[in-house]
Amino acid sequence: MKEANLVFEKSQETADLPLRIAYNNSNEVYNSNGDFVYCHWHNEYEFILVTHGSMIMEIDAKPLHVSAGDALIINSGEIHSSYCINNSTCCLYGIIFNLEILSSSNLDVCQKKFIEPFLAGQYKFLSLIKCVSGWQTDIIRQMKRIIAAYQQKPFGYELSIKSSLYNILSDIISNNAFVIAPKIINLQQEKLKKFKTAIKYIEDNYHDRIYVNDVAKLVDMSADHFFKFFKRFSGETPISYINRHKVHEAAKMLKYTDLSVLDIALKTGFENISYFIKIFRNHTGFTPSRFRKNQT
Repeated sequence: MKEANLVFEKSQETADLPLRIAYNNSNEVYNSNGDFVYCHWHNEYEFILVTHGSMIMEIDAKPLHVSAGDALIINSGEIHSSYCINNSTCCLYGIIFNLEILSSSNLDVCQKKFIEPFLAGQYKFLSLIKCVSGWQTDIIRQMKRIIAAYQQKPFGYELSIKSSLYNILSDIISNNAFVIAPKIINLQQEKLKKFKTAIKYIEDNYHDRIYVNDVAKLVDMSADHFFKFFKRFSGETPISYINRHKVHEAAKMLKYTDLSVLDIALKTGFENISYFIKIFRNHTGFTPSRFRKNQT
């Protein structure tokens, strides 16, 4: 096992190239909740290329069926998660990047007509790019080109990546594969906003003991209502999600630091090391010590 459902685990992008590639294989994921990619969101955009299997990807609570060869686009701030169909083996690459990588210091026509509206949230990419002949095939080919350049890093690979991103944007614009974001905030969007607020609170406070009642109050809900609300969007209870994220952060520390298991338990808000080991095993299938050995 290389990762424990921790696709977005360590940022490798730099200020000069705000882009990273993530890989996930369901055979290397132990997840008691059944998710392939657990529910989360980020401010970056993401191109996802499915290389094996069939899965359901939920984007802002809307399920999409994707299979090997298909691609997905996650807009900035969209909540997303996925699970494999019939427990099949699924693999995907995620290209996570800041759209400002395509910005220009000169306000030329490309910047004003196409880049700025996406950055301002006025335009949104369509979520699903099916593997069919035409411009869709070209977009998928460009995604593969980005992945290969990032992995091999030949001289000038940064130019190759940026060129492919521009080509993808050009194909999307020229084929009207984008939508104008609605200005009216409906009830569903308000609920998604509250859910994102709850997730951000958990992400920002994982190092402390988190009380569900505090999170519920933050989004102006009763504890009972919040439990039902949170499970509807994430597929799991708030407590399960809190523990999952704590394990997510603990796994990064186990892999990338020399901190002791006790120190990591304390840094992720667990006051009892035995309980930490139990929760870590429930979410990864391994004890913290065994997980660390498997990374070497």
